[in-house]
Amino acid sequence: YAYLISLSRKTIWYMIILLTTSIISVLLNLILIELFGIYGAAMTLMITFIVQALLTVIIGTKSTGLKLSIDYGFAIRTFLISLLMYVFLNQVYHNSTYINFIISILFGIFLYLGLHFLYSKIRK
Repeated sequence: YAYLISLSRKTIWYMIILLTTSIISVLLNLILIELFGIYGAAMTLMITFIVQALLTVIIGTKSTGLKLSIDYGFAIRTFLISLLMYVFLNQVYHNSTYINFIISILFGIFLYLGLHFLYSKIRK
């Protein structure tokens, strides 16, 4: 949706989005890294990217006058499945060996895709 901002010739919005998300990132890093360490940095990155994406979509569509429908159910479902995958992988991976690392990656892939597939089968 960033191209919509370019097409509308209102590129000052890029700077506003960047400034806003940079401030959010710095503030969240100060708070969350202190509380959660490296996981706090990852949470900050995720939150900052979500805010940046939302701002870009909102500003891009408003500057061009386009109507947009977002499947919020899918976004929330994907977030919850990712959170569930994190909880399970946190129990499987204990920062030990390469084999454990590879097993954790494969388990995460199968769990993530499997839960989406299971939801689609239950739903349809």
